[in-house]
Amino acid sequence: WFVVHPKITDEIPTFINPETGRPDENGVFWREYLFYHADENYPSDPSSDYRYPKDEKPPLLKDKISNITVMYDNVPYTAPAGYDNHGHYFKDNPRDWDWSYDKGHAVEIVSNWVEKTLPLNQRESGDSERPIQPVRIAHHHNGNCGELQDLTVAAARTCM
Repeated sequence: WFVVHPKITDEIPTFINPETGRPDENGVFWREYLFYHADENYPSDPSSDYRYPKDEKPPLLKDKISNITVMYDNVPYTAPAGYDNHGHYFKDNPRDWDWSYDKGHAVEIVSNWVEKTLPLNQRESGDSERPIQPVRIAHHHNGNCGELQDLTVAAARTCM
């Protein structure tokens, strides 16, 4: 039970409006939202120093995980860097989807999906909101350790 449903600190299972982060009768449940929804684009760049990704749109979890059949291969590894501050992959060491698919396990795919869904931390985004619901976190596209933890656990549970 706790493999599929690990306890996380902020979980309130309810329907959340992605625009506000609040419970709403027209809101969506996090499992369906994370699996079947990806925003068309990232938000506007917060500054010329920190930019959202330019090489791709926010990824759809369903598409990224659909052909993965292994949870984890028990081989330790270090993931390469993601994006530079201008929103492009690091040329010498990219963590693109081909790199993740070569690993071939769900832990890497979910980790990369979280990195691509939350490419900026809260300080870089210039936004003071610290959402706790996975729907709002994914829609907001930035976060620190708490948001990363909440979204990683929710995405992993969604994929199981």
